[in-house]
Amino acid sequence: MNKRKINILVPGIFKSGGMKIIFDYANYLSGRGHDINIYVPSVSYDYEIGAPDFRPNVRTILRTIKNYTRSFSRFFDVRNIKISIVPVLNNYFIRDAYLSIATAWPTAYSLYNLNPGKGTKVYLIQDYEIWNSNIDKVDYSYRMSLERITISNYLHDFMKEKFGSDSTVILNGLDFSLLNNPGKDYTKREKTISFINYENSRKNVETCLEAVKAIKDKYDNLKFISFGLEKYHNLPGYIKFYKCPSEEKISEIYRETDIFLFLSRNEGFALPPAEAMACKCAVVTTKVGAVPEYSTDNESAIFVSPADIKDITDAVKSLINDNNKLKQISEKGYTTVRSKLDWNNSIDKFEKTFLI
Repeated sequence: MNKRKINILVPGIFKSGGMKIIFDYANYLSGRGHDINIYVPSVSYDYEIGAPDFRPNVRTILRTIKNYTRSFSRFFDVRNIKISIVPVLNNYFIRDAYLSIATAWPTAYSLYNLNPGKGTKVYLIQDYEIWNSNIDKVDYSYRMSLERITISNYLHDFMKEKFGSDSTVILNGLDFSLLNNPGKDYTKREKTISFINYENSRKNVETCLEAVKAIKDKYDNLKFISFGLEKYHNLPGYIKFYKCPSEEKISEIYRETDIFLFLSRNEGFALPPAEAMACKCAVVTTKVGAVPEYSTDNESAIFVSPADIKDITDAVKSLINDNNKLKQISEKGYTTVRSKLDWNNSIDKFEKTFLI
């Protein structure tokens, strides 16, 4: 495999599952000898027009640059890759390369306007990104004349049906050096249930909290943990909350967890259930994104309706009341994601599709 120069265009630096995937791509490609440069604009995008917003003053822009610099080491594992903070993402500030990749809908517009010297133009699509955005602009980004990667068959089919846009499906991978749990104990009396506290309403945290309360009312030997960037919802005192935990701490939480709840209504991929499965959690999840691609109902996870409290609580109770079922779901989930979500396989497909 020839070693290639690859540019990755991001709209900013913030802690999220999607941003983690971008840095994972960069690190794994760099590990194979490719020359990776991530470009970050210091002038933020205006998500109503899909272009840089030049209204902030110089002080605000400098503060943005400072925050980005701090974010790299705080949020992500940065290996042998270059990160360039530039004013805007355009031909003047981005080097010539073999390949340039857009990673969010506003960056697709910047990518489209680059000259041919910046290489083949590839749009990494991780979700239908309509939140806080101009939907017409978002939709048009998926019709642009760009190569496209989607991270699940669900997202591939959605883009094909809604926009007539074809794409290459490359499933995300997991870092199994971090996500593992060789000494899982399924016999402990005090079971731990965990979930993520999100701000976005589609993540369905309100329903999750209702289910947690119903479960708590029935059992007195349970421990509850939640984590997230902020405590976006009021949590009862019996739920231990971790604010903006590191990746290492999140892995510790997963390893401590017996049952992980994920009740989102819509996802492009759904990374947390896969991460939890890699740490031998029994996952109770909605059938969203790639969940049915990396798990099987009542075999490696339990699928539930996002609006049915009884369905959710019955699934959790079945695991609390049966250690054998808890173990079977957990172990099967563990082996399944290790076989289906291997970053080496994902990078192999990326190289064979775009770098030969």
